[in-house]
Amino acid sequence: MAAETAIKFRNDKQFWKYAALKKITSQAELARAMNVNRSTISRTLSGESLGIDFVNAVLRAFPELTFEDLFELAPIPKQRTGDEEPGAVPA
Repeated sequence: MAAETAIKFRNDKQFWKYAALKKITSQAELARAMNVNRSTISRTLSGESLGIDFVNAVLRAFPELTFEDLFELAPIPKQRTGDEEPGAVPA
């Protein structure tokens, strides 16, 4: 069975360098450029899951960049249920 994945925003130096070229240097300015609440930016940058509305907002704010420039697919760690065999390694 394939591992499940989640979309993660690339909150890295490269993104913020590009944002600075557009005069976006803070979370508040990014929120304004994306037309979303600052709390949405804060939650996303702290690693909370994001939705399709956030993805669309980023792509609209940065039309020169591709989905791959802005996001990555990250594996979701399998949750342990406690039902595993003792000493078993999660799949």
